[in-house]
This record gives sequence, C-alpha cells and structure tokens, in this order.
Amino acid sequence: MLFYRGMTCENVTIKGDKGTPITAYVAKPSGPGPFPGVVLVHHLPGWSEFYIETTRRFAHHGYLAICANLYHREGGSEANPDEVAANRECLNSCVAGDLNPTDLCLVLNH
Repeated sequence: MLFYRGMTCENVTIKGDKGTPITAYVAKPSGPGPFPGVVLVHHLPGWSEFYIETTRRFAHHGYLAICANLYHREGGSEANPDEVAANRECLNSCVAGDLNPTDLCLVLNH
C-alpha cells in the first residue's frame, strides 16, 4: 500500500452556485503528481472535523481531495441543522451548482 507522508492542506475559496464564494478544504499529497482526485460531499448538518480529517486521509493515500462547505451560505457548520434543512429548496439547487465539476477541476489543477 502506498502512503504519502507529506501533504499540503488548506482552506480555499471556490465559486459556488451562481458565482457565490464558498469555502472548501483541499488536501494534496506532496510530490509532482499527477494524482487522482476525489470530491467529498458532506451530510446535513454539514462540514465538520470528520470531513476535514477524511479529506486529509485521502491525500495520505495519494489522492488530491476537496470538500466544499456546501451549506456555507446557510451559516456553514455553525448553523442549526433544522434551520438549514428547512431551506431545502435553495439547498437542492445551490448544492448542485456548488459541485460544478468544471469549477472544482480549476481549483484542483492549481
């Protein structure tokens, strides 16, 4: 099994649905690459320590990984999960826009 001891991890700002800036966590193995990529999609209530750690774990195993804070516009991981869930109409359309593969690829290619 291949392990990458070093990695770069950081918060970045990406263009979400309709150009709305949202935060994403990116973890990349050290080295020249290229690396396969993986996009993590969190559950309700949202971005948490579990997803940050899981993003790092993918990088440790050789993947360039990204996890966008899909509820950023609803208050992020600090928001009350019931309040976020109550706004499902926006969530359904906005989350689909936030996960635009073209925009995510632009972030991952940097």
